[in-house]
Amino acid sequence: MGRAPVRIAFAIFTAQVVGAVVGGLGLLALDSDGTLVWSEPSLVATGVLAAVVGLLGGWTTLAVEGGQPLAWSAAAPLVAGALLGPALAATASAGPLVGLGVAGLVPWDIALVAAGAALAGTVLGVFSTSLISPRGE
Repeated sequence: MGRAPVRIAFAIFTAQVVGAVVGGLGLLALDSDGTLVWSEPSLVATGVLAAVVGLLGGWTTLAVEGGQPLAWSAAAPLVAGALLGPALAATASAGPLVGLGVAGLVPWDIALVAAGAALAGTVLGVFSTSLISPRGE
């Protein structure tokens, strides 16, 4: 597949930030009163949704590296924000989840399940991409 040149890193970062902002505005449009935080996530729901986000993140990374349009890089933040809400939208990365756990914003069991499921989903996404679209050698 190859790696993308460093000069497009800003474009990828910008697409992710814009995608996250658009997702957040969409959340505000759907629910303007009360909290937008998933107040009582269950372990099963968190695990399944985090795995989906990880799967999409893996596919997105490989799509962008494979030369697909950079707009694909906004898919993971948009889906994460839409499925999990702002507090758990960081499930594509274990670092922010640990930070949310330390801050007491997310229970530790939820943070650990989300981090593990996102990692498993990402691995599944990477391997399933090679099965669905094998590269010619």
